[in-house]
Amino acid sequence: MALRHEYRQGDITKAIVDILNSSWPEQLKKHILVKELLWNIDYPRAVSRSYLLEPPSFSIKAKKEWEQNTKNGINPRSGLIFEHAIPRALLCDMLFNVKDINYTSIRELQEKYIKRAFIIEQENYELDSLGFRSNI
Repeated sequence: MALRHEYRQGDITKAIVDILNSSWPEQLKKHILVKELLWNIDYPRAVSRSYLLEPPSFSIKAKKEWEQNTKNGINPRSGLIFEHAIPRALLCDMLFNVKDINYTSIRELQEKYIKRAFIIEQENYELDSLGFRSNI
């Protein structure tokens, strides 16, 4: 319950540090990190599904699609995927390779690498086919 309260406060960094320093099995740690905590710098998956938490970034094709959808009066997100610039599985590996796991080191990693952007479905498919889809 305490962990859930911290989520609501937006302090994911402390939760990540606690999980990395825990005695839990590595696979469980990775599952929690990838599926819940690496979606946004400050909010877990349940909250961060909203692209309104940060200014949206776009691939070139996604920006054109967004503008075309808006012009046509349909949902601007139609046909777009909100994806991580660096796949969550790679972010998780980066976390496991941090030498000194503390609030500052994890927060710096989050701020530097947790970025998301809209891409078109074809770009998402191409990334998946290159092996960037998370299997955790």
